Amino acid sequence: MRKFHKKYLPIFFLWIIFSSFNGFEYRNIKTFDPLSIHIIEIDPRKYEIFPSLANDNKISRATVLDIAKRKKAKAAINGGFFKVDGRPTGILKIDNKWISLPLKQRAAIGWNKSNTIFMIDRLDAKASIFIQNLEFSIDGINRPREKNERILYLSPFYNTYQVDPNNLSCQVLFKNFFLSFREDDDISTFVKYNDFDYRVDIFPKVSPSDSPLWEDLDHIVGGTPLLIYNREKIYDFSSEKTFQKFITNKYARTAIGIKENGNLLFVVADGNDNVNSIGLTIDELRDLMYDLGSIYALNLDGGGSSTMVIDDKLINSPEDGFMEKVSDAILILKKEI
Repeated sequence: MRKFHKKYLPIFFLWIIFSSFNGFEYRNIKTFDPLSIHIIEIDPRKYEIFPSLANDNKISRATVLDIAKRKKAKAAINGGFFKVDGRPTGILKIDNKWISLPLKQRAAIGWNKSNTIFMIDRLDAKASIFIQNLEFSIDGINRPREKNERILYLSPFYNTYQVDPNNLSCQVLFKNFFLSFREDDDISTFVKYNDFDYRVDIFPKVSPSDSPLWEDLDHIVGGTPLLIYNREKIYDFSSEKTFQKFITNKYARTAIGIKENGNLLFVVADGNDNVNSIGLTIDELRDLMYDLGSIYALNLDGGGSSTMVIDDKLINSPEDGFMEKVSDAILILKKEI
């Protein structure tokens, strides 16, 4: 059994078992720092893990509690980072449908629909469309088009964003997607055939040989930074280009981890409360995930977004005193026998 880091030795905290049955366990660590850390451990053979947007039909925001209730989830935590309008800023793929591509080479967790494969790595992605024997690069998916970009809008997000009127472009609706062209595109090439497809290639940075596996995964949720990879703690976060303040300041945090036995850890540490829980730095979060038994771990969106829900009840104490609306959540659902 892995030993706990000095900070989490038994003389400093109390384990409170809230729920433990049939592959689902909730624990709460309270320390004298003070800290309040909420942990769910699940057996993916007995529970389905599924990412969900705030709204299945458009980019928007909702509380984790509302998302969990809508999907009838046993439990849920908040997912990736997002803009104020609800647009994900990291990579996001749900049920084999692409929602967004990463703007930077950052870490993500991916898994298949049967919940038998879970992977965490730093990722880059390249999107392309193909017409006959021609290939054209895509600059982004389901986001506002900037000057001289080629953006792909997939159903049901055709009308989510309007192109900046100051950036000249032409938009054409094809069979199963909407394409916003670059200023210098020969649109006749596209319109002539009106029959082409798109592809997204994934490039894992820590283990490049895993690329084919990543491209076959049904779900991918982005975060930053990578905390643990193949049992090794990560100390250098510079490649993910996160702000130093984000790394070193104590905030509420949300993280997900994969254990040696295949179980998954969902962790929320409360923050911004000097009386009940001051939060964690990224280094402290990494050490905690390691001590809990993670062999792979990823930091998700935190701060006011950090939320944990079980059985339609808010479990943690959100940083701002209320549940912030988020872009997406990671749900835990009981598998139907």
